[in-house]
Amino acid sequence: MQALVQELAHRKVNVEDATYDKISMADYFSAAALTTIDIAGGPRALDEFVWGRKDATQADLGNVDNIPTENNYRSNMEAKGFTNEEIVALASVEAFSVVQDPAKVRWLSNPVISNYYYKALLTGQDDLPLQNALLNDADLKEYVDKFAEDNKEYFASF
Repeated sequence: MQALVQELAHRKVNVEDATYDKISMADYFSAAALTTIDIAGGPRALDEFVWGRKDATQADLGNVDNIPTENNYRSNMEAKGFTNEEIVALASVEAFSVVQDPAKVRWLSNPVISNYYYKALLTGQDDLPLQNALLNDADLKEYVDKFAEDNKEYFASF
């Protein structure tokens, strides 16, 4: 990703016929994330992606305190407007490529998006990303159970 950012920065300064008036770094990162999700077998969303942010007038790198952690995960995500179902669905991003189904991983060239993370949470494996935040909150655990049971439900919420 850093190489992409460097190349884009170089092109914006040095390439005369390149047009970047409606494309921000946020656009590139969002498109990269959506492409990764698609390649990993997740829901296809890039077709609906709209380039050019309308809600920002200047670049803002934000504050590191805005990044969710195990200790503030639910409150942080709620403050951003996510529902409990969306909070649990997005938690799988923290486990992407880290928690993989051992029965399938040897046959795959890329990590895949599936509900295996939620199944692993329920089996009691130690040290999974956001494990305590999701399992020790009854409202969130309800969705862990739902997603572990049905991959289609997880995809619909993701």
